[in-house]
Amino acid sequence: MFQIKRPILFVVLVSVAFSCNSTSGETAGDDVSNEVQEVSAYSNSLINEILGGEATFRGFDLGQSLLEIEQIETLEQFQQSEDELGYTFETQNDEVVDIYYSGENGELNEILVDIYLNSDSLSSDVANGIRNYFTMKYGQSVKDSVEIWNLNDEESVSLKLIDKKLDSGLQIIYSR
Repeated sequence: MFQIKRPILFVVLVSVAFSCNSTSGETAGDDVSNEVQEVSAYSNSLINEILGGEATFRGFDLGQSLLEIEQIETLEQFQQSEDELGYTFETQNDEVVDIYYSGENGELNEILVDIYLNSDSLSSDVANGIRNYFTMKYGQSVKDSVEIWNLNDEESVSLKLIDKKLDSGLQIIYSR
């Protein structure tokens, strides 16, 4: 049970630590990528539910066997092929999270997470929490059209805010 709560505890502690270190007099134009944003309790809970326990994502690491993931993942499976597994879950507020584990030769090389949320403000709040978590775990992101954190020399994770008329949410991609 403690392993499941580590990401949320980490995000909360990081948020508190950085909020204590912030200085007054910052302007709205300051680079927010270096700041830890406060995140609601609901968003922290949702982040914990999505990211899961240890390892890179939900207890799994890139390079791991897709067969092993299929045997261990507890979410509802909606897709299964030789090189891709799809899982989904719905939150208490009817938001949907779809997770795709993809690979070649039975080995995981990409995790795609689509997070569909009920509002732009919730999407922004959850994005801030995930951004805080990734920055503390992997260091500063590189910004392009999306934010990218390097896990190591071969692996990275990206975060993209989806802001469309019909869909609001986030996309996370772990890749090698």
